[in-house]
Amino acid sequence: MFNIPLISILVFPLLVLGPLFPALPISTSITMRLAIGIVIFSIVLAWYSRRAEAEKILVYILFFALLICIVPIVIKEYDSFILAIILSGLLGFVAFRYFKLSMPLLGVFVFLCLYLVLYYLRNGNLEEALYTAISGETVGASRNFVGVVLLQYYLIYYAVCITNRIKPHHWPMFVMPMIAIMSAGVSSTVVAIALMFGYLVVNLRLRLKHGVLGLVFIALVGLVASRWVESTLLFERLTSGQFVMSRALLWTDFFDKLDTHSIVVGFPKEASFIDHEVSLKEVENLHNSYLNLYKKVGIFSCLYFGLIGYVAFALFGINKILFMIYFASLIRAATDGYYFTSFLVDFIIFYLFMLTSLGKKLSISVKRLRQETRKQEYVRAVQ
Repeated sequence: MFNIPLISILVFPLLVLGPLFPALPISTSITMRLAIGIVIFSIVLAWYSRRAEAEKILVYILFFALLICIVPIVIKEYDSFILAIILSGLLGFVAFRYFKLSMPLLGVFVFLCLYLVLYYLRNGNLEEALYTAISGETVGASRNFVGVVLLQYYLIYYAVCITNRIKPHHWPMFVMPMIAIMSAGVSSTVVAIALMFGYLVVNLRLRLKHGVLGLVFIALVGLVASRWVESTLLFERLTSGQFVMSRALLWTDFFDKLDTHSIVVGFPKEASFIDHEVSLKEVENLHNSYLNLYKKVGIFSCLYFGLIGYVAFALFGINKILFMIYFASLIRAATDGYYFTSFLVDFIIFYLFMLTSLGKKLSISVKRLRQETRKQEYVRAVQ
């Protein structure tokens, strides 16, 4: 069983650095190939360790990916999204079975927050905080990425804690709104504040004094920081209405261009949409993960949406805080194209699925099948 700690070591960098993938100062092609190789090697090790779940899960994931992608591929052309679904499922399964460390994820969260705060104090904004130079060219992720990546880290951290019965920390929910305001992210700020108050509401029912103290603290901080908020780019964006107009124009253009073909199998890869009423420049990213997914596979994206909805429904009965963090990430995905772009991000959906009753039933059925097979082999040996 020496493969078990080895698998944990292999997936460690994928989970710890995966959310930051778009902002890492390294070649994208090399990173993705290395990540794909690690996932494939990890699942091979899981199978070699006589984990019958690996075989069964692979079949289920492959079937799920084919249901979503096979018709769009036949009608349009091959899309690597089918591979992304398979890799997401495999990484989610391997991480759920073998990854037990939560503190490194929280450590990266802390490091990222410190870096962003120091960058803000030095530059007054986070416009280029996650940009870097490679071979003379500027690459990386915009400030919109800041709020998303922090929420993603906290979601993975909390999921690992719940899976392995580790007591999670809740202070990041009080930090994320501050970072979101610094980054001038409208959606990030709204979602982060809603998540913070959601936690307080739940906490009020469990520990009244802590909830009341939390509300008093937030009121005091809000009073002190009101002038600072009014001086930020976030306040300017909210009062100007540019954020709403840009998204409304972009999504309106998407629905205007829908026809029978695109409704069924999605748009061609090169399809783009208008996001600015003055320049009329068209962009491929709809700044909405769900519309981006629909653009790829059309109505078959509803299968993925069904999985996402089932996980949310199931998590509500498993752990209220984990449900809120997951639900917050789903809301955030409605104004950013973060999800359904990389298996290093989407794996968390399949990871959380393994926590649900249906995910457990699949594992139990696999174990029963393995036990029955061993019994049959034993009977044959005795005979």
